[in-house]
Amino acid sequence: MAGLPEHERSYLSESLERKKPQSWRPLHRKFNDALNQVHKSGFCSSPLESNFPIPMVAAPLKVSDSSQLAIACMAPLSKMPRARLEFELGPALVSMATMIENEGITHEIHR
Repeated sequence: MAGLPEHERSYLSESLERKKPQSWRPLHRKFNDALNQVHKSGFCSSPLESNFPIPMVAAPLKVSDSSQLAIACMAPLSKMPRARLEFELGPALVSMATMIENEGITHEIHR
């Protein structure tokens, strides 16, 4: 959702809150934290303290049309400690997304 324009992101967030308020309220802070992480670093990672068994790191991939994509990496916790997520894999995904965007490879995805 970080790749969406602000008005679309707000619409989706408000829709989730209306439809599933009990589910959305606890996630709202984590959602905003992830958006802030993307705006600061270009990627976000799943919080390790959430007992999520498979950590993930992802970066938005901007395409020329209205499609929203992301490039992501998931692996067992033993392979993805926090430092590796933040200093190796996250920046690598941002670099890959930038390369894909600059090369115009995204046009091939939609054919």
